[in-house]
Amino acid sequence: MGIDNSEDAGDGDCSARLRRLLTGVSLSLLAAIAIEQFEFSSAFPLARKLMQTQDMPVLLSTAVLLLLLTALKLPVAWTDCSARLKRSTLAVPILAAFTVAALGTKFAAFDYALSRDEAMAVFDAKIIAGGHLLAPIPPEWRPYASALQPEFRLPIPGDVAWVSSYLPGNAAIRATLGFAFPGVIINAVLAVAALVALLGVARQMWPEHRDAAVIAVVLAASSSQLLFMAMTPYAMSAHLALNLIWLWLFLRDTPSAHAGALAVGFLATGLHQFIFHPLFVAPFLLQLLADRRWKLGGVYIACYAAIGLFWILYWQILLASADIAPQAATAMGGSYLASRITSLLSYFSPYGLETMVQNLLRFAAWQNPMMLVLLVPGFAAAWRLGGTLRSLAGGIVLTLAAMFVLLPYQDLGWGYRYVHGLIGNAALLAAGGWLELTPDRNPSSHRVAWGTVTATTAFAVLILLPIHGWQVRTQVAPYALAQASIASDPADAVVIDTIGIYYGNDLVRNDPYLTNRPLSFDISFLNEELVRNLCTRFKLTVFHSADAARFGIAGSDPNGHSEHVRLAALRNFIESPACRDLLRGQ
Repeated sequence: MGIDNSEDAGDGDCSARLRRLLTGVSLSLLAAIAIEQFEFSSAFPLARKLMQTQDMPVLLSTAVLLLLLTALKLPVAWTDCSARLKRSTLAVPILAAFTVAALGTKFAAFDYALSRDEAMAVFDAKIIAGGHLLAPIPPEWRPYASALQPEFRLPIPGDVAWVSSYLPGNAAIRATLGFAFPGVIINAVLAVAALVALLGVARQMWPEHRDAAVIAVVLAASSSQLLFMAMTPYAMSAHLALNLIWLWLFLRDTPSAHAGALAVGFLATGLHQFIFHPLFVAPFLLQLLADRRWKLGGVYIACYAAIGLFWILYWQILLASADIAPQAATAMGGSYLASRITSLLSYFSPYGLETMVQNLLRFAAWQNPMMLVLLVPGFAAAWRLGGTLRSLAGGIVLTLAAMFVLLPYQDLGWGYRYVHGLIGNAALLAAGGWLELTPDRNPSSHRVAWGTVTATTAFAVLILLPIHGWQVRTQVAPYALAQASIASDPADAVVIDTIGIYYGNDLVRNDPYLTNRPLSFDISFLNEELVRNLCTRFKLTVFHSADAARFGIAGSDPNGHSEHVRLAALRNFIESPACRDLLRGQ
């Protein structure tokens, strides 16, 4: 009569607990889906659109699966996994994850940096690979800096050089690994590093429970979010890898391991945004103090204070070392960070809570369903047992609270990328939840629970992974194809009519050393003088909203732009004989 039909009494207890968990998680998902049909705020329409179009069908099917698992009798082959675990190797799911991420980068994500965040990671990596931390802008191109790179540039007065406004760690990793690996697999390599470190941490936490390590690695390796974010240049795969490597070293609890953890912490804090790694680390440092390990806790706190100060002052140090004007260098220090935080806080709204719920539902839709089930007893165990489990849970809670206050809206991303660095936390908490669910040391009494893990993992790999692959490919393909068309244009420069194209400014891509041809320009940052100068030097074309539509990119109403009349006149001039005559007259 369903999942608890075992003859073994212990197995029956385990099955009853598991059935309650499956039912509770399923009903919770259905309740959240029902509530989210009411729109309380329209502030972030993309978050709602992605949740409704991509995630709701997945979450509904996940809820149905969990309910079915409370009633179905699973095949014996699925429920008899425990005897084979001792002979199996976790290299299989790790290598499988690498293969999926590497192939998916090419065939699902088109090896294309979809968002400006990703594009700037590639941009910065090229600068670092060229032996610099800033790329100088030739004087003749400085008036065009905003048109050539519309977003996420460090605001350097005079536009004498450029680099992204992100910290350089992720770009440095990409540049360094790029000397050893093809760029298409760099984030897949980081995903492998994360899974290997996760395995190491699980074995340190539960040396006598091989099943806990199996659960942690299998759940993480079958996470669509982990796999598809590893197909992108986002910094999130590096965050996940470095967080778990840090934890692996921290738990070894030797002087050399702690020194290594601090070195990893230095790089992890400077990956791209200052806040993420310290939020992961903070609960572990508080635990050191709670355990009265005053000396070690003091060393960590002092070192992280120094690490934080360095990265806060990084831009100031960089500009000063590059002989940028002293007043500009000074402006890039703590005041720059404070201004960014103040700007984020100015947008705070209680309605961000709705967006956070949408983010969490998106996270849930991109995970192995068993992760959601086991997190319930995992968080309960963390609250009761404390120690490492409580610190893992604390990192998740702190990050969610910080994102609610500072940045509830993630824009694009596969899953909820702002907690991507904490997928290891979730997998380890789920492993702790597994041990709570299966306290009996007799493996044969866990066969129904193993069967459920097998079923949900098969669902994650055979159903969710292809669905998410189709979603990623569908979303990336129009922009990747449009970008390829722009890059193959025989003109010397392409002016992109960004105000008429949905996310049109993301199509503006240039090499940091401006060696690419054609160059691409965002029309919204040009004026008549700049365009006339371009006309005298280059053969120009315009990439219109109609051109973008041929590749499946939606249009935007240009009338909503405050300068649409001026920009329409500018576009007409670029395409007129007058522009071509200027080139012929040279």
